[in-house]
Amino acid sequence: MLGPVSADQLRTLLTSAALQFPAIYDQVLAAANLDPATRKLFVRGLAWETTTEELLQAFSIHGEIEEGSVIMDKLTGKSKGFAFVTYKNITSANAALAQPDKQIGGRTVSCNLAAMGPVRNKAATMGGPSHTSMSMPSAGGTSGGPGTVDQRKIFVRGLSWDTTTPTLLKVFGEYGEIEEGAVCMDRATGKSRGFAFVTYATVEGTNAALSQEAKIIDGRTTHCNLASKGKNRNQTVAPAPQMSYGMAPQYGYAPQQLVFSSQSAAPRLPDRQ
Repeated sequence: MLGPVSADQLRTLLTSAALQFPAIYDQVLAAANLDPATRKLFVRGLAWETTTEELLQAFSIHGEIEEGSVIMDKLTGKSKGFAFVTYKNITSANAALAQPDKQIGGRTVSCNLAAMGPVRNKAATMGGPSHTSMSMPSAGGTSGGPGTVDQRKIFVRGLSWDTTTPTLLKVFGEYGEIEEGAVCMDRATGKSRGFAFVTYATVEGTNAALSQEAKIIDGRTTHCNLASKGKNRNQTVAPAPQMSYGMAPQYGYAPQQLVFSSQSAAPRLPDRQ
């Protein structure tokens, strides 16, 4: 019976029904709350001195928080200037997203859904602050899950010739679980070509790494961006086309070492008035 109905039409019908019938709305909301990706926020622009306690105090005004923390550099013990906050329900997350800019520690910080990365467009965070409509997960959507390879694969340039794959993975592993990564080697000489690729297990990990585009590795300032953008410095993260770079042979990819893992997908849903 649903065969002729498109995914967009089905979302529209379900949204309309949920807004008209409280019982259906409650079921949809309960299903959405099961997925942490619908409740986890990414916070950027924090002062270096801002503590986790100050972060939680600022965000707790919107609802009960399940977990949250300022992300610290494992080597220096200092703040990286961003954080994650996960609410216990999607309604609280939406309330926080309706006011994306907040004053914490004398600085204006911004937040958005963590699965969307460091989005600059406020209207993109959850369809804006409107509470009169629901945003349903798209068919095959990956806003909170692994996503496509293009959404998770990072190109890293400016590496020292002496930087090894283990060092690369240690630095980028601070931002999330890595599916695979390697410094690219010259097939003729066996020496580093000064760049690398890192693929995260989730879009969330990729976005966290991209939020700090420049990183010091072995004494050199390196830069990273989505591999699908080549050497483009534009850090805007948007859903990528359904295609795969594979192992990017155009860059002369030759793996030095690979690390594999897996993580489940996650959809998302907001609330209603």
